[in-house]
Amino acid sequence: MQKSSQRQVNSHSHSACFISLIQELLFDTICIYLSKGWCVPVMVLFVTALMPEAAPLIEYFKLKKDMGINAYPVYRNSDIALIVSGVGKLKSAAALAYLCALYHVEERDIVINIGFCGSSSRKYTPGTLLVINKITDMDTGKDYYPDVLFGRGLPKESLRCYSRAVRKEDVSGETNVFCDMESAGFMEAAKKFF
Repeated sequence: MQKSSQRQVNSHSHSACFISLIQELLFDTICIYLSKGWCVPVMVLFVTALMPEAAPLIEYFKLKKDMGINAYPVYRNSDIALIVSGVGKLKSAAALAYLCALYHVEERDIVINIGFCGSSSRKYTPGTLLVINKITDMDTGKDYYPDVLFGRGLPKESLRCYSRAVRKEDVSGETNVFCDMESAGFMEAAKKFF
């Protein structure tokens, strides 16, 4: 019983930190837009690979499933849309392109990729929120540098994007490696629209 309660507290704590990060991101972005004389973003578009990554956002922003869309699970309100892409670079790229086309994104809109990453690092405890400032596609060697307009006080790290699940021997001898399977696809699609 005590272990279960502890997991719920930790899960709630991580969700609260996660939501705090999202609030900071949106506030900081709006402040930057206003300071430059730009219009405030019309839409915020989130892409997640998995439903557990999407659930805190759906709950916090009170997003409702768009039942008129069958290609992907899409949740939205008047200002925010979230799509659950499935695992992999291609799925992430396709889902973002679908969402951008569906909502006719403009340059002032915001796209955000949120998800779990694997790591060989012991630098952080599991569940620590990280801001990614460099993504390397491990298939092509191409580097991407996302706009990082938020996350004061949060650790910033590089991320490797793989096409398959990474095994221990794939990064043996290396420390502080963070990896996922979607980020490079997201970045490649995002640069077509922004």
